[in-house]
Amino acid sequence: MNNRSRLGFALAPALLLGLTYGLGQIVRDCSLTCNVGFRLSPIVFLLISLLSFGVVSLLIRIVSRFVACCWWIGCAGGGALLILVFRGLTFLLLSGDPSTGKEALQAVYIGFYVVLELLFALLWNNLFGFVRRLFPDEVKGGRMFGYVSACVLVGSLAGAWLGGELAPILMRSFPDRFEQIRDHLMFAMAASLLLSIPILAAGARASGAKTAGPGTKIEESFGLGTAWSWVKSDSRMKRMAWIYLLTGSSAIFMDYIFYWVISQQAEGGSVGLVGFFSNFYIYLSGMTLLLLLFGAGRLSRRFGDTAGLLILPAVLLLGTGGLLAFVNLRLLSGIRIMEKSLKKSIYEPSTESLFQQLDPERYSVLRPVLDGFSKRIGEAAISIALLGFLLFPDLPIRAALGLLLFIQAAWLIAVLSHRRSAR
Repeated sequence: MNNRSRLGFALAPALLLGLTYGLGQIVRDCSLTCNVGFRLSPIVFLLISLLSFGVVSLLIRIVSRFVACCWWIGCAGGGALLILVFRGLTFLLLSGDPSTGKEALQAVYIGFYVVLELLFALLWNNLFGFVRRLFPDEVKGGRMFGYVSACVLVGSLAGAWLGGELAPILMRSFPDRFEQIRDHLMFAMAASLLLSIPILAAGARASGAKTAGPGTKIEESFGLGTAWSWVKSDSRMKRMAWIYLLTGSSAIFMDYIFYWVISQQAEGGSVGLVGFFSNFYIYLSGMTLLLLLFGAGRLSRRFGDTAGLLILPAVLLLGTGGLLAFVNLRLLSGIRIMEKSLKKSIYEPSTESLFQQLDPERYSVLRPVLDGFSKRIGEAAISIALLGFLLFPDLPIRAALGLLLFIQAAWLIAVLSHRRSAR
């Protein structure tokens, strides 16, 4: 099979993964804001962080023992089934008495949020493991990271647009069943995941990769203890672990502030939120794609990968300072778009380039450890701190922004320290 065919088989699942996540983000954010409430969002973040430790450990076993395509098939099929189960539960609870099923409905939406995030993280890393073995030279040069990321973004943009277009059309036909109509997007998510399975399996067969599970052992098995010993023995990786920890803390805090301001300032009720989140993710995906295609590569070549690590914390530090002076949803939305677009287009490719200096075995283990484990420690710690805000319901948002500013300043200092040591 030629390289063009390999590329097509690798990027088609990335496109469908992005489509699934784009649709899921609308359901996830609308249900959290309308049905769960932003003050309970730290519970969601904490569950994701704690469960991620087990997922990362599982992922290390996967990439060190098996061909990644087998696990994509299992994860995508299982994920589609779980999404359909969540849709069945929400249908039953929304059809019943709202006063008696509120807590159960909140638990279901929290579960959906958690499963969506963990499933995306698992499939994302599985996809890179599969693509790395298809194109080892291209990935080492950083090319395939950009291609796969761009396809996920295009799919996410399509999912956000599709969700924003379908919801109003269905609402005009069923004006009294908004939440049921919104949750119908879960069917499209499940279909997208199921469609990716035969495509990736066909690509594996055409490239000569084995697709059987336990019979396809390819490397020595590594565990979490081995991965952490590698981190502790490498000063570069130890500094990267701190950077990932502060990256995760800042991201969770920004999510909390975002849901907080939306709950206070968003207009149009539940229906208006679908349009808001649809437009938000369309702008976000579009901006990220533009930066990835036209800005990230030039910046990395001109200033180096460590400069790419500096941009995100510096921009967020300035943006949070602006929010302290003027708390506004439009300003915060712009900051969030810049945060996530810079992270996907410049920050993550810069960290990925640093990992490319490792041999393939250590790459497959250390990447999920730092990206999934170290970052999740920071997310768990800040989630516990945010749960403490429940004890202070009258806490002003500017006090929370002051704490966020401190975390982002520490993040910037950690990146500067890493940059100085890399010279």
